[in-house]
Amino acid sequence: MAGAIISDVPGKLNVAARTLAAGAGGYLLSGSFAVVTKALLPMEPRDAGLLATMLAFIVFTVAVLYAYAVSSARKAMVGIFVPALALFGLVFLVGGGS
Repeated sequence: MAGAIISDVPGKLNVAARTLAAGAGGYLLSGSFAVVTKALLPMEPRDAGLLATMLAFIVFTVAVLYAYAVSSARKAMVGIFVPALALFGLVFLVGGGS
């Protein structure tokens, strides 16, 4: 019985890593996307913020689906955190971090 629990640890770590990528990575990705999109949209700031937030919900949903659709947890982490960190860097370039 103890052998079955120990052999299942890699599977549980895989799920935990994908959940971390989906939750934290998706949140960072969608939040950064919303800030950058709001700054770049050529419309009233109020309307740009609303549109950027609605689009960010779609980005978050796609990130969660992607985290569980790829073949490995490593691909999920890289595929979500690399664009998220790139967008997070862009936040400061477009002036959204001030």
